[in-house]
Amino acid sequence: RDFRHIPVQSQRHQHLHIVADGDRGRTGFDFRQCRNTDPGAFRFEFGFGLGALVALAHDALISLGLYSLCGRQVSLLVITALLTIIGYSVNDTIVVFDRIREDLRRDQKSPFKDLCNRALNECLSRTVITSITTFFAVLALFAFGDGSIFDFALTMLIGVIAGTYSSVFIATPIMMWFYKGRRPKFTAEGASK
Repeated sequence: RDFRHIPVQSQRHQHLHIVADGDRGRTGFDFRQCRNTDPGAFRFEFGFGLGALVALAHDALISLGLYSLCGRQVSLLVITALLTIIGYSVNDTIVVFDRIREDLRRDQKSPFKDLCNRALNECLSRTVITSITTFFAVLALFAFGDGSIFDFALTMLIGVIAGTYSSVFIATPIMMWFYKGRRPKFTAEGASK
Protein backbone atom coordinates (compact mmCIF):
# COMPACT_ATOMS: atom_id res chain seq x y z
CA ARG A 1 0.00 0.00 0.00
CA ASP A 2 2.93 2.34 -0.39
CA PHE A 3 2.00 4.71 -3.23
CA ARG A 4 4.80 7.18 -2.74
CA HIS A 5 6.26 7.06 -6.27
CA ILE A 6 4.23 5.56 -9.09
CA PRO A 7 5.72 6.11 -12.57
CA VAL A 8 3.11 6.61 -15.29
CA GLN A 9 4.07 6.37 -18.94
CA SER A 10 3.03 9.40 -20.99
CA GLN A 11 3.50 10.47 -24.59
CA ARG A 12 6.99 10.35 -26.10
CA HIS A 13 8.17 8.05 -23.31
CA GLN A 14 8.37 10.86 -20.80
CA HIS A 15 7.58 10.01 -17.23
CA LEU A 16 5.06 11.52 -14.92
CA HIS A 17 5.55 10.55 -11.32
CA ILE A 18 2.61 10.68 -8.96
CA VAL A 19 3.79 11.33 -5.45
CA ALA A 20 1.28 10.53 -2.75
CA ASP A 21 1.71 11.08 0.94
CA GLY A 22 -0.86 8.75 2.48
CA ASP A 23 -0.56 10.05 6.04
CA ARG A 24 -1.26 13.67 5.20
CA GLY A 25 -3.62 13.16 2.24
CA ARG A 26 -1.62 15.31 -0.17
CA THR A 27 -0.91 14.44 -3.76
CA GLY A 28 1.65 16.09 -6.01
CA PHE A 29 2.89 15.67 -9.54
CA ASP A 30 6.51 15.52 -10.60
CA PHE A 31 6.87 16.27 -14.30
CA ARG A 32 10.14 15.15 -15.83
CA GLN A 33 11.55 15.93 -19.26
CA CYS A 34 8.86 18.52 -20.00
CA ARG A 35 11.42 20.60 -21.87
CA ASN A 36 10.93 18.35 -24.90
CA THR A 37 7.40 19.56 -25.63
CA ASP A 38 6.59 20.56 -29.19
CA PRO A 39 6.34 24.36 -29.52
CA GLY A 40 4.27 23.91 -32.70
CA ALA A 41 1.50 22.40 -30.59
CA PHE A 42 0.86 25.81 -29.04
CA ARG A 43 0.46 27.72 -32.31
CA PHE A 44 -2.31 30.28 -32.25
CA GLU A 45 -3.59 32.50 -35.03
CA PHE A 46 -5.22 35.60 -33.64
CA GLY A 47 -7.63 36.18 -36.54
CA PHE A 48 -9.10 32.71 -36.26
CA GLY A 49 -9.28 33.01 -32.48
CA LEU A 50 -11.01 36.38 -32.69
CA GLY A 51 -13.67 35.02 -35.04
CA ALA A 52 -14.31 32.03 -32.78
CA LEU A 53 -14.47 34.18 -29.65
CA VAL A 54 -16.98 36.62 -31.12
CA ALA A 55 -19.11 33.69 -32.35
CA LEU A 56 -19.06 32.12 -28.86
CA ALA A 57 -20.06 35.37 -27.19
CA HIS A 58 -22.81 35.84 -29.77
CA ASP A 59 -24.23 32.36 -29.18
CA ALA A 60 -24.24 32.69 -25.41
CA LEU A 61 -25.71 36.20 -25.41
CA ILE A 62 -28.39 35.45 -28.00
CA SER A 63 -29.40 32.27 -26.18
CA LEU A 64 -29.52 33.93 -22.78
CA GLY A 65 -31.24 37.04 -24.13
CA LEU A 66 -34.01 35.22 -25.99
CA TYR A 67 -34.48 32.83 -23.07
CA SER A 68 -34.88 35.80 -20.72
CA LEU A 69 -37.35 37.46 -23.09
CA CYS A 70 -39.52 34.35 -22.72
CA GLY A 71 -39.91 35.30 -19.04
CA ARG A 72 -38.22 32.19 -17.70
CA GLN A 73 -35.97 32.02 -14.65
CA VAL A 74 -32.28 31.24 -15.13
CA SER A 75 -31.30 28.07 -13.28
CA LEU A 76 -28.29 25.76 -13.18
CA LEU A 77 -29.67 23.72 -16.07
CA VAL A 78 -29.90 26.86 -18.17
CA ILE A 79 -26.25 27.58 -17.39
CA THR A 80 -25.50 23.96 -18.34
CA ALA A 81 -27.33 24.50 -21.62
CA LEU A 82 -25.32 27.67 -22.26
CA LEU A 83 -22.06 25.81 -21.67
CA THR A 84 -23.26 23.03 -23.98
CA ILE A 85 -24.09 25.61 -26.65
CA ILE A 86 -20.64 27.16 -26.32
CA GLY A 87 -19.03 23.73 -26.75
CA TYR A 88 -21.27 22.94 -29.68
CA SER A 89 -20.50 26.26 -31.33
CA VAL A 90 -16.74 26.09 -30.85
CA ASN A 91 -16.71 22.58 -32.33
CA ASP A 92 -18.59 23.76 -35.40
CA THR A 93 -16.36 26.82 -35.76
CA ILE A 94 -13.23 24.68 -35.48
CA VAL A 95 -14.50 22.40 -38.25
CA VAL A 96 -15.04 25.37 -40.57
CA PHE A 97 -11.70 27.01 -39.70
CA ASP A 98 -9.87 23.71 -40.06
CA ARG A 99 -11.26 23.35 -43.56
CA ILE A 100 -10.15 26.90 -44.39
CA ARG A 101 -6.63 26.20 -43.13
CA GLU A 102 -6.54 22.93 -45.06
CA ASP A 103 -7.61 24.69 -48.27
CA LEU A 104 -5.02 27.43 -47.66
CA ARG A 105 -2.29 24.81 -47.58
CA ARG A 106 -3.55 22.98 -50.65
CA ASP A 107 -4.34 25.92 -52.91
CA GLN A 108 -1.68 28.62 -52.96
CA LYS A 109 -3.10 30.53 -55.95
CA SER A 110 -6.78 31.24 -55.23
CA PRO A 111 -7.76 34.46 -53.46
CA PHE A 112 -8.43 34.17 -49.73
CA LYS A 113 -12.08 35.20 -50.14
CA ASP A 114 -12.70 32.42 -52.67
CA LEU A 115 -10.95 29.86 -50.45
CA CYS A 116 -13.12 30.80 -47.47
CA ASN A 117 -16.24 30.62 -49.62
CA ARG A 118 -15.28 27.18 -50.92
CA ALA A 119 -14.45 25.91 -47.42
CA LEU A 120 -17.81 27.14 -46.11
CA ASN A 121 -19.63 25.42 -48.97
CA GLU A 122 -17.76 22.19 -48.26
CA CYS A 123 -18.72 22.32 -44.56
CA LEU A 124 -22.26 23.58 -44.99
CA SER A 125 -23.93 20.19 -45.48
CA ARG A 126 -22.15 18.76 -42.42
CA THR A 127 -23.15 21.78 -40.34
CA VAL A 128 -26.80 21.66 -41.41
CA ILE A 129 -27.15 17.89 -40.94
CA THR A 130 -25.56 18.01 -37.48
CA SER A 131 -27.73 20.95 -36.46
CA ILE A 132 -30.95 19.39 -37.71
CA THR A 133 -30.20 16.13 -35.89
CA THR A 134 -29.46 17.99 -32.67
CA PHE A 135 -32.49 20.22 -33.17
CA PHE A 136 -34.88 17.25 -33.45
CA ALA A 137 -33.40 15.56 -30.38
CA VAL A 138 -33.76 18.76 -28.35
CA LEU A 139 -37.22 19.35 -29.81
CA ALA A 140 -38.32 16.00 -28.35
CA LEU A 141 -37.03 17.11 -24.95
CA PHE A 142 -38.86 20.41 -25.38
CA ALA A 143 -42.15 18.75 -26.36
CA PHE A 144 -42.19 15.98 -23.76
CA GLY A 145 -40.11 17.45 -20.95
CA ASP A 146 -41.44 19.54 -18.13
CA GLY A 147 -39.97 21.70 -15.40
CA SER A 148 -36.25 22.14 -15.59
CA ILE A 149 -35.89 19.89 -18.65
CA PHE A 150 -38.18 22.31 -20.49
CA ASP A 151 -35.88 25.22 -19.58
CA PHE A 152 -32.81 23.28 -20.70
CA ALA A 153 -34.47 22.31 -23.99
CA LEU A 154 -35.71 25.85 -24.68
CA THR A 155 -32.23 27.26 -24.18
CA MET A 156 -30.73 24.53 -26.35
CA LEU A 157 -33.25 25.12 -29.15
CA ILE A 158 -32.34 28.79 -29.26
CA GLY A 159 -28.63 28.00 -29.00
CA VAL A 160 -28.57 25.36 -31.72
CA ILE A 161 -30.14 27.80 -34.17
CA ALA A 162 -27.79 30.63 -33.14
CA GLY A 163 -24.75 28.33 -33.17
CA THR A 164 -25.53 27.03 -36.64
CA TYR A 165 -25.48 30.39 -38.32
CA SER A 166 -22.75 31.97 -36.16
CA SER A 167 -19.92 29.73 -37.38
CA VAL A 168 -20.86 30.48 -41.00
CA PHE A 169 -22.11 34.07 -40.88
CA ILE A 170 -20.21 35.53 -37.92
CA ALA A 171 -16.94 33.69 -37.18
CA THR A 172 -15.68 33.44 -40.74
CA PRO A 173 -16.49 37.04 -41.80
CA ILE A 174 -14.81 38.39 -38.65
CA MET A 175 -11.73 36.27 -39.37
CA MET A 176 -11.71 37.57 -42.97
CA TRP A 177 -12.14 41.15 -41.72
CA PHE A 178 -9.17 40.73 -39.38
CA TYR A 179 -6.94 39.60 -42.25
CA LYS A 180 -8.42 42.34 -44.50
CA GLY A 181 -9.13 39.81 -47.25
CA ARG A 182 -5.46 38.79 -47.55
CA ARG A 183 -4.04 35.36 -46.91
CA PRO A 184 -2.78 34.78 -43.37
CA LYS A 185 1.04 34.62 -43.25
CA PHE A 186 1.14 31.31 -41.39
CA THR A 187 0.29 29.32 -44.52
CA ALA A 188 3.75 29.46 -46.06
CA GLU A 189 5.77 28.36 -43.02
CA GLY A 190 3.03 26.22 -41.44
CA ALA A 191 2.32 24.10 -44.50
CA SER A 192 4.24 21.11 -43.19
CA LYS A 193 2.80 21.22 -39.66
